[in-house]
Amino acid sequence: MLFRDKQLAFAVTGSLRKVPGIGSGDGWRSLGAVGSLCLDDGCGVLVSGAVQQLFGYHEDAYGPNAYGGGRSETLLTLGVSVGTTTTRVLIDTITLDGETVGFLGMRLGNARGAVDLGFAKALGDDGSDESIPWVGLTGRL
Repeated sequence: MLFRDKQLAFAVTGSLRKVPGIGSGDGWRSLGAVGSLCLDDGCGVLVSGAVQQLFGYHEDAYGPNAYGGGRSETLLTLGVSVGTTTTRVLIDTITLDGETVGFLGMRLGNARGAVDLGFAKALGDDGSDESIPWVGLTGRL
């Protein structure tokens, strides 16, 4: 956490993401920053945004290696969540490589860790009608 007061917070983030269907050892590592703003005194409504740099990798018997030519992408996230400290409704948009995905779901947890459960769907003219289940795990140090 870089800065935090009652209404506003900024933090540095890092993550490891596995993507089903690409391969059991394929995924992304990321570094970035996130900011959030509570719109009311009890933080029942929270607006957040993040920018992350993603780095592709492939893990094999020799450990993690760059894949896709060491592909790197910028990920932008904007979201609104409504609820309490343990249960929140999430509405997010995630933009990666010019494509935008919408997410609708729930966050269950507390300030140290949470599970996001919901559905993601491609948005825009070339987005399909199909939505996919989404599970996210978050931990704070």
